[in-house]
Amino acid sequence: MRICISGAPNTGKQNFVEDFSKEWDMYSVYRADKSKPGFTKEELLTELNACIDNLQQYKREDNIIFDNSPIDYLVYSFWAADKGIKGFDKELLNSIVPLVRESMRFVDIVFFTPISLASPIEEEKEDVIREELDNIYKAIVANYHTNLEADMFFPKDDCPSVIDIFGTREQRILLVKNYISMNGDVFGSEEDSILNPENLQDMENILKSQIKANEEEQRELRTEAMKKVVTAYSKKLKLP
Repeated sequence: MRICISGAPNTGKQNFVEDFSKEWDMYSVYRADKSKPGFTKEELLTELNACIDNLQQYKREDNIIFDNSPIDYLVYSFWAADKGIKGFDKELLNSIVPLVRESMRFVDIVFFTPISLASPIEEEKEDVIREELDNIYKAIVANYHTNLEADMFFPKDDCPSVIDIFGTREQRILLVKNYISMNGDVFGSEEDSILNPENLQDMENILKSQIKANEEEQRELRTEAMKKVVTAYSKKLKLP
């Protein structure tokens, strides 16, 4: 499978990729040259095209995990446009959206790392930019889950699964085991999953409080973020 990790800076992406590759050592790891997209139009377009080119090299039967995704470049472009950064205008966004949307056909799973009460962040000090980026990520993910047919950021067919992962490093891996078998394949049915009757109680005991906190928080944050970000940009842009 082709797996991408997506989320704001300092939300545990690098740690997750490291832990994932240890648990599923049949996966190769592709690391981007930068931890976040460049903040000029030229840099971002160069990095986005490189990201897409790298995705297109792999097939569904390959085992590869990327520490970023095309969605990252879309989020940063929206943020930069909102801040009035030179070059990030309506024309650029109208060109990036269809590129990102079509590139998601080359991804099978996106694991999203939101800022959450259940997911301790790597830095203690408040980071306003990170929170703003996180809100845009949450808006895009929320739109995917609630209105995929009208979603402008993902293809209507051949669309990847987008899955939130949260909690400690160990708990995130435990959550992923609900979706990916030990041989690296996606589970074909609920019966195959780690959450079968024998294991369900153990999982619930470990994650009950974290899942509850995360669901309540994400529902509130995503609703607000979706209204403020996705709706706003949809009105501003003539997106295809």
